[in-house]
Amino acid sequence: MATGKIVFGGNEILVSSVYAYAYSNSKVVLRVFMPEEYGDESRLHLLKDNTAPIEYYERKLIQGEKTGEVVEIDGWELKATYDNYDSGEYVSSYKDGVYSCEITRVGETEKAVRRNTADIAYLSIMSGVEL
Repeated sequence: MATGKIVFGGNEILVSSVYAYAYSNSKVVLRVFMPEEYGDESRLHLLKDNTAPIEYYERKLIQGEKTGEVVEIDGWELKATYDNYDSGEYVSSYKDGVYSCEITRVGETEKAVRRNTADIAYLSIMSGVEL
């Protein structure tokens, strides 16, 4: 039984783990791990063109009243929401029955620069002024 899942842009993927990782060069990625029993790499590849927030859920756990052992129940609990992982940069790998991928986060400054660049290009075209 899967212990985690991610939900984004109408897609749902069962996963074993998800976490953000920062490289020393300030690049931030989201690492996603999916055992092959939950699907193949094409499922993870859906993250490449995703522009929606990525929600990470884990199965709800309860402690058995009589035995005290932890028991999974059929319900999901939102653990984290990851925003701005929509750069289109996607790297995947496979090892020992587990697919993994990294998708790069776009910072707010870079998003603002992209938006302004697109606005300037649009105004240039509409005004007929070459830049």
